[in-house]
Amino acid sequence: MARIFKIVLIFALFSADIAVAGDKEPEEIFIDGIAAVVNEEAITLYEVDTGAGAETSEISMAVGGGQVSQKKPEEIRKGVLEKLIDGNLLLEEAKKLGLEVSDKDVENHLGLIMKNNGWNEDDLEGAVKMLGYDGIVAYKKHASKELLKNQVVRIKVMSKIKVSDQQVDEAVLKEYKEGKYEETIKVSHILFRIPDRTTLEEIAALREKAEGVKGKLLAGEKSFEDLAKEYSDDSSASRGGDVGYFTKGSLEPNFENAAFALKTGEISGVVQSAFGFHIIMVTDRKWTEIKDMEEARAKVKYYLHQKLFMEGYKEYLKQLRAKNKVIIF
Repeated sequence: MARIFKIVLIFALFSADIAVAGDKEPEEIFIDGIAAVVNEEAITLYEVDTGAGAETSEISMAVGGGQVSQKKPEEIRKGVLEKLIDGNLLLEEAKKLGLEVSDKDVENHLGLIMKNNGWNEDDLEGAVKMLGYDGIVAYKKHASKELLKNQVVRIKVMSKIKVSDQQVDEAVLKEYKEGKYEETIKVSHILFRIPDRTTLEEIAALREKAEGVKGKLLAGEKSFEDLAKEYSDDSSASRGGDVGYFTKGSLEPNFENAAFALKTGEISGVVQSAFGFHIIMVTDRKWTEIKDMEEARAKVKYYLHQKLFMEGYKEYLKQLRAKNKVIIF
């Protein structure tokens, strides 16, 4: 399977069955508890349990950034239920708006997934099955719903977001020192590269190896530099993991977010990026003059747009809940 960890697919949810004995011979009766009702649509406890299990599975960590959730089981289940409710509300809104998704739209979606991951049809089929679907047909049904929800969000939220020049000017002064200098960090890492063709078991084993090396660091068995030379799977190994100086917006998102959150001299936990698993250390931090102000402004505008989108999306979901009947048991 080629780069299974990069694909963004959401797990299928299935109905539960429990055997119940009556006065006659035991028969299988399909029943399930209800976690919530959105208007006339029920969300079952099994759907919530399945979603919660997916979020903490090796598959979920493989496709979702590789970070182990620190939330308690009840917090995870609550979060899954909230997502299911929001999804149902968006699908109902799509019906009210008369929105549709064609077979061609779904095929284009699948084609984009394969292109972005360098997959062929067999790779996609395998990835879909590893995520819990019976096959491509089952995933296409799921994808159709996701594309419908995306249409609603574009119409009701995305289309209303406007970022003015004044907002960008103010954000530049806030983000960059004196509006002229940007934070630059010097980064070292130990990379455990995930091969292009791999399995879920191999990904889990690689994560375990990374965790083991992090344990050696914590125990003080060897220095970061020595462990990078011994274990890192890229050209920086010969330099003790040193990959140089970087500014925001120039690194893979998961890697960058983890790196810029570190203090100088601090070492991260195991972080997954599109390349594999990393242990990251920031060795220096300084302010450097912005070389391309237009590019810097474009970055700020993008981040502002994303921030406003998330705020608008949360507010829109809040409005949907207010005007629909949502009962949580």
